[in-house]
Amino acid sequence: MCMSKPSPSTKMPRPVSTSLYTALLMSVFRLAGCADLPVQPASVVNAAPRTDSVRVCLLIDPRWELPGWGTCVPIGNGVIATSLHLVQTPVSSLSIDGQTVPVEVVAAGGVWHSKNLDGAIAHGDDWGDVSKDWLKFKVGKYAGGGGQSFEPAPGSMIDFDRPLHIGEPIYLIGFASYDLELEDIKHRGPSVIAGRVTQAPKNWNGRIAAVAVEPPLTHDQYGGLSGGAAVVYDQETNQWVVVGLFRGNRERRNRFGPFEWTEWNLTQVVRPPMHP
Repeated sequence: MCMSKPSPSTKMPRPVSTSLYTALLMSVFRLAGCADLPVQPASVVNAAPRTDSVRVCLLIDPRWELPGWGTCVPIGNGVIATSLHLVQTPVSSLSIDGQTVPVEVVAAGGVWHSKNLDGAIAHGDDWGDVSKDWLKFKVGKYAGGGGQSFEPAPGSMIDFDRPLHIGEPIYLIGFASYDLELEDIKHRGPSVIAGRVTQAPKNWNGRIAAVAVEPPLTHDQYGGLSGGAAVVYDQETNQWVVVGLFRGNRERRNRFGPFEWTEWNLTQVVRPPMHP
């Protein structure tokens, strides 16, 4: 769970110190993602050149009791994709980029219910496979006419089926909280987190990509990034390609007597079907 509130399904990793890798990654951003990323840890930054051609929107379901938000991604023809756990379905309207709009669900990976918020997705209960944590909805006509259009920005592509390669640079774009309030996020806009595609654990569904990034320093640092765009740069077309949706961080910890260590800490990117 990655709304900007505590969630039992996202474990809090230990802080990672800044290293020479951070400086190297900053230079990668100046090359607009056209160079190889070094080994993790990756760097967290606020912007990267040319990623402004990838559109993400601030998503709020006003029915949540606690203040919270997430990210959604326009994928074309008025359809927007996001994480299922962000939206209580059935749903008739949502706040997108500060505008309340009528919506209609087009497709979903599973059925939303309150138990999902208690860790059912992560722990395998009910519709537990996290690859089902996606939702597509269509924005209806605006009351009174007018209103902004929710379409992908020029210079980007949507391809959830694009092959990914181990070690390939990948960027996560969305409204990560960094423990800030919603009003601060509205003024700051989306952030970009650099990482690389890595080998997924054997028990992960094939529609879940594993991304190595610097683990968040606090429990809610990446809160609000759920539903955000995972993008790679296609050097043949000179376009950013949205290949999936950020879902959350997972880690495996081992213990032997008094010793405890992290075997891996990875980010999950859900890759919904292209159609519907």
